[in-house]
Amino acid sequence: MNGSEGFLSGGIKGADGKAVVKKTEVPRVKREKPDSEMMRMLIKNSYNAFESVAGTVKAKDDFNPQADCELFKSHLNKRGYPELCDLLVTRSTEQRLDIGKAYKTMWGESIQAAIRAAFSGDTRVLVEGLFINTIDYDCNALRQAMKGLGTDERTIIDVLAPANNADIRKMRMRYKEKFDRDLEKDLVGETSGDFKRLIVSLLQGNRDECEVDPAKAAEDARRLYDAGEKVLGTDESIFNAIMATRSYDHLRAVFTQYSHISQTDIRRVVASEFSGDIADLHLGLVDCSQNIPGFQADVLNRAISGLGTDDDSMIRIIVTRSEIDMEQVKLEYEKRYKQTLAEAIKGDTSGDYRLLLLCLIGEKDQHKK
Repeated sequence: MNGSEGFLSGGIKGADGKAVVKKTEVPRVKREKPDSEMMRMLIKNSYNAFESVAGTVKAKDDFNPQADCELFKSHLNKRGYPELCDLLVTRSTEQRLDIGKAYKTMWGESIQAAIRAAFSGDTRVLVEGLFINTIDYDCNALRQAMKGLGTDERTIIDVLAPANNADIRKMRMRYKEKFDRDLEKDLVGETSGDFKRLIVSLLQGNRDECEVDPAKAAEDARRLYDAGEKVLGTDESIFNAIMATRSYDHLRAVFTQYSHISQTDIRRVVASEFSGDIADLHLGLVDCSQNIPGFQADVLNRAISGLGTDDDSMIRIIVTRSEIDMEQVKLEYEKRYKQTLAEAIKGDTSGDYRLLLLCLIGEKDQHKK
């Protein structure tokens, strides 16, 4: 990201396969198998990373889209960008979409046209993103990941790994409506091997949503061990079936039980059994099963700390998580990377672009520090 970029400046920046390793039998640790009640306590204590989650952007009471249209246009004409930020971050996405509808009725042009005329670069992308619902945003990201030469597998993982059954089904329907294309066919055409097979499994949106059964979790943990560490080679079909069809609550129970079978953490197992994109996808699913805000914090860190800022990914996460769990994403970011998310954003952005990002994560006061 060009650090000097403001609201009116220009310029937007910018086979998989298995690891073949020689294995030796991992010594089994003899431990007492926890009874069902103990297992339920382990599940309860280790899975609920947060008692509740909260966004930094909330809906406005006594919302009036017509009045907000007039405010929006006035702030644009006067270039009152701090006031515009205050307006945008104190309305929910649904309310901003209503403002967009009213804007076209009142002024005879789309709000997107007004945004494109007033803003440029990453700031324009950010402001436009505030008038897109989460499912549309994810569909846009998936389409962009598959356009042109090459495929952005990392974005595909970042979008699909945390998605629940309802999200997956909405994405498939909306993708067809927006692009007149089939999401599964597009992804099959752009991926291959084990990565493609697991992606197709995830796209079915058929995760079990039943209560966690400790006995079944223990059985799945044993199946994963038998398909991976115990043998030379890896039975990918077992890993795929469990990772794609079990609920995240159940997977957390599986990984707890796995620790009673093997001395190796499940993330290390995945890293040794797989490589490339399929390893990244499995690791993403493991991370989401443990802590989705932490997963999103990792996505943000990759976007901000890499060689050059991946503004598209940073904007997507901040916009789409601002109403869901951004408070917890901030906590996880600071815990993992020893600096606040606000500090990371300040170090990589500037001007009005920085101001709006900080407002969206509930850290407006950090802009002048």
